[in-house]
Amino acid sequence: MVLILSIVCANSVANAQQHTSIQQLIDQAEAGDTIHIPAGYYTGAMIIDKPLQIIFSKGSVLTHEGSESAVKITSDHVKLSGLKIVDRELKDAATVFVTGDSVHLEALHIQTGSYGIRLEKTQNGLLDENRIEWLPDTEHPVSLSDKKNGIDLYGAYNNRITNNHIRGVLDGIYLERSKKNVVSQNVVERARYGIHAMYTEQTIIQKNTSRLNFTGIIVMVTRGLTITENRVVMQNENVNSQGFLLYETNGATVQRNWIEGNRVGMNIQQSLDNQVMHNTFVNNYVGLQLMDAENNLITENSFIGNITGARSVTSVDNSLSGNYWDAFKGVDSDGDGKSNLPYAMNPLSLALFQSQPAFQLFYQSPGLELLERLYQADSRTWSMDKEPLMAPPDNVFSGDSSHVLVKDRVNLIAFLLLSFGCSIFYFGRRKLL
Repeated sequence: MVLILSIVCANSVANAQQHTSIQQLIDQAEAGDTIHIPAGYYTGAMIIDKPLQIIFSKGSVLTHEGSESAVKITSDHVKLSGLKIVDRELKDAATVFVTGDSVHLEALHIQTGSYGIRLEKTQNGLLDENRIEWLPDTEHPVSLSDKKNGIDLYGAYNNRITNNHIRGVLDGIYLERSKKNVVSQNVVERARYGIHAMYTEQTIIQKNTSRLNFTGIIVMVTRGLTITENRVVMQNENVNSQGFLLYETNGATVQRNWIEGNRVGMNIQQSLDNQVMHNTFVNNYVGLQLMDAENNLITENSFIGNITGARSVTSVDNSLSGNYWDAFKGVDSDGDGKSNLPYAMNPLSLALFQSQPAFQLFYQSPGLELLERLYQADSRTWSMDKEPLMAPPDNVFSGDSSHVLVKDRVNLIAFLLLSFGCSIFYFGRRKLL
């Protein structure tokens, strides 16, 4: 079959036969040209060192072998779209490696044995609607720690990472020493960390979905992050799993997130001056955990169906007020919607688990619960919600239309069971008569 490859230039159109490689077309093109490539199977590496738009038709597949990157972009103002890249070899070089500014990568399907896409010291780029997955290799399986990240940014500024679907890699989206990037509407599953930010500033993480990872969203040694309207669900398959981890994080705003079915919903550790507001914690093993956390504002969150709403150890001067805890039975004597009794977080179990992790086997056991009731030493220093709400606030994030609050689910299930039981009784009685 003859494949027609065409370069659409400002003044001319050139055609080539199948033996002409994509790299030859890139080398022949002028800066600013658009290269349209029809569906087909291609091999070899691509180096894009001039401003070009390379548009692949649906069904285009590039298979690459070798230790170098399948696609290397060193020029500014490059657009690459529509290509499936199969890059099986385990290596350090990223499948798509970008050092140019204002690079647009769109609708790529990357199966990789390395980093899917790596941006190094770039700015003003856009990564949109790409699919990245670790390429299964049953002959040479690797451990999770030997994998690489799906999208990896180092020293990158003002980039937008949107609408990507990432699966089976080390960290789904990893940002290091980067600033003012936007990570929005991505889905990451079956990775170590869904989104991982280290030494970053002024990053926006919004409307992403993280599920079935070890940790959903982890931010470490960061400043000024905005984390909003994310769905972090089912991080619970590892003893250290958690929905969110804020570690040595200052000045972050974490609001309107849906946090469901995790071992620990949110862990705030050695962090200060963060705002955690309007989040919904549903069906987590532990909703909120504070460890050496100071001066954080935690208000107007809903904790529903968690085995333990919150626990805290060596955390002082945090402002906890106006949250809803479904397991707490407060007293509202003045009718303002807030309990006159505080909700206190007993630090005994968390301190015990830190010193003796094996004791987690006794979590929620009658003996440990009795010890917590007996342990009241220095209770005035415990973290506590001073004015817990009597009902959930109205302005929390509800995830999506398929998610309803636990009480609504329980009521619906109870209604269906009752209806089913009544129907059995009714028809059984009629049969007997």
